[in-house]
Amino acid sequence: MGYRLNSATNSNPVFTNMILQGLVKPIFSFYINREKEGPIAGELILGGSDSKYYRGKLNYVPVSVIGLWQFAIDGGKIASGESFCIGGCQAIADTGSSLIFGPPKDIIPILYAIGADPRDPNGVVDCKTISSLPIITFTINRVDYSLSGEQYILQLTQDGRKECFSGFAFYNGPQNSLLTLGDIFLHAYYTEFDMGLNRVGFAKTVKSKYKY
Repeated sequence: MGYRLNSATNSNPVFTNMILQGLVKPIFSFYINREKEGPIAGELILGGSDSKYYRGKLNYVPVSVIGLWQFAIDGGKIASGESFCIGGCQAIADTGSSLIFGPPKDIIPILYAIGADPRDPNGVVDCKTISSLPIITFTINRVDYSLSGEQYILQLTQDGRKECFSGFAFYNGPQNSLLTLGDIFLHAYYTEFDMGLNRVGFAKTVKSKYKY
């Protein structure tokens, strides 16, 4: 669902061909549902967005690098007092990533704040602390987008035992300065990608009551 500039074959992606044929508007959007008992796991909408999945209005941020759905984040803060993305940074919204990834300088302060050991590749967190974990906030185009512990901690049950893991991880290997806002962020915020106006819109997701 990217721009043609990001196509490995330099050919039009399917969605671009649909736009050129006048079949859809140059917009697509995602609703991602993490509720285990939810009627649907999510929805991709081609040609627009569906307001039944979000509260209020979409708030937009301009795309800063055409081809990557890249945009600017004003900064980030942790309710316990620490900051990250100090002075601003660049990010992408990526439905192909489960977690929120970033460079160590931005992610390690978050890991310490939520009780995860940065040396632990699994990012294990004490399940008993989830309700008291600090709110993590991203400010995008002067609008705050906050995540609670219940939203950014992955809770899994294995062999009848619950295990909890951080939804934040830092890049290994070659340094990447971008923050990648994966499904941990996108399940909390409905996301619209506007290829016509080169912008990304976010709005707080509401729980789905609709069945298909």
